[in-house]
Amino acid sequence: MFLRVVKNNKGVEYLRIVESYRENGKIKQRTVANLGRIDSFSENEAKNIVNKLIQIFDLKIILIQKI
Repeated sequence: MFLRVVKNNKGVEYLRIVESYRENGKIKQRTVANLGRIDSFSENEAKNIVNKLIQIFDLKIILIQKI
């Protein structure tokens, strides 16, 4: 799982939790949760989200991918 920042056609950025999985030998990705507009989070809140995801899913690395 990782966090992804996506933009809509108006340039507004949104934060998503995305999961990678395999289907018929191909790697695919699906959105697990839409967390909302990225400008609605402070830097501290974003760090807290990442830390909680690490704890919940026992993740070693979380990547932030910007599209």
